[in-house]
Amino acid sequence: MEELELPLLGEAAPLWSLLLFEDLLPMVAGMRELGDEATRINLTHCYGAASELWGAAPGLSAYIPGWARRATLITRLQELLGSNTILLTPAPAEPPFEHDAGILDAAQAVEDRAPGDRVYRVTWIPR
Repeated sequence: MEELELPLLGEAAPLWSLLLFEDLLPMVAGMRELGDEATRINLTHCYGAASELWGAAPGLSAYIPGWARRATLITRLQELLGSNTILLTPAPAEPPFEHDAGILDAAQAVEDRAPGDRVYRVTWIPR
């Protein structure tokens, strides 16, 4: 077993957020229209958390280089890990949140900075 420093994962996590939420953007209006109240609240909080990382509307100037950087990160991680295909990461430092916690309670979600922020703490992805 070898302990590795992987700062690339810390860079990849917010980059994933940018690419994911920008890819979903064309479908958000339909998701809001067809989804229930919890879906609409969740979308609001998720895009709110993403905007803290990338601004309200990052656009193509961030999106296109983001995909290029993603390819670079994948290549570097593959080179670093080589034939070691198992990556063990630390267990969460706090218990999992209750189902729908922070999603249906908008005031609590804002106080916690948004449900997406909790994901970073639970998965130990450095910010």
